[in-house]
Amino acid sequence: MTWFRRQRDAIITAIVVDLLPAHPALDPADRDAVAADVVAFVVAQVRGLPEFLRLPYGAASFAFDGLAILRWGRPFRMLDVARRQAYVALWTGSALGATRNFIKLVRSCTLLAYYDHPTVRARLEESVTPAAGGAAVIRSRAGSA
Repeated sequence: MTWFRRQRDAIITAIVVDLLPAHPALDPADRDAVAADVVAFVVAQVRGLPEFLRLPYGAASFAFDGLAILRWGRPFRMLDVARRQAYVALWTGSALGATRNFIKLVRSCTLLAYYDHPTVRARLEESVTPAAGGAAVIRSRAGSA
């Protein structure tokens, strides 16, 4: 694996970890396992891009990481969680389509992999109770319908 690929993968990994939803609540061991699986999926999707897209996407990931220095004096991967999330939000809401699209690919793949993960699906299904007539009732956090 080249240095370029390792660095790109590390940047994508940091973004994915910040984009992971908090719902449903998972115990720490399950959350770590799900996070590892989601990261592996998203990194594989970026690696699987055709070369004419993979190279610019890799360059965009380096720009994303490095441009954080202009705002906070540190690359994205070295920021605290609150600043990383603010920086992702800045790119998400940018007037530049390229920055929005950079985050959109990572966010879309992250959410797909997360909510399709067997552990997450099982946890979500625990909170749904079949009701009369085949409809589902979502239980509140207190466990009542």
